[in-house]
Amino acid sequence: MLYSKDQLPNLFQKIDDLIVGSGFEVYHEPAPKYIMGPNWTDELREKNGYTLVNGEWFTVTPVKAQWDVFKKDLEQLMNDLSDQRKKMDMQQRRLWEMEYGLRVAEKALTNSLKLKQEMVDNDI
Repeated sequence: MLYSKDQLPNLFQKIDDLIVGSGFEVYHEPAPKYIMGPNWTDELREKNGYTLVNGEWFTVTPVKAQWDVFKKDLEQLMNDLSDQRKKMDMQQRRLWEMEYGLRVAEKALTNSLKLKQEMVDNDI
């Protein structure tokens, strides 16, 4: 389980080793259905990065490239999460300080009202 961004380099290295040794260096993603429409020629498909494999059109992407994009996105996500946690902690502290201030003000006001009431009762 992933608990902090400090664990990312070790996790990434393990997966990098698995990718390199797996023999799956290329990922074939099937082309969308609209690519097979009448407005598309074989030259246009090839120009847009599609490859014909066994009679079907695919985009061929290196697994390492997709993995690098995923790593970058995951690191950015962890950084954003860390920033959000800091902001939430600051807001929580601010809320606690405000609540404390209100409790102190309430006690001071209560004491002031008691003193005023005593002064009114004693006609001072």
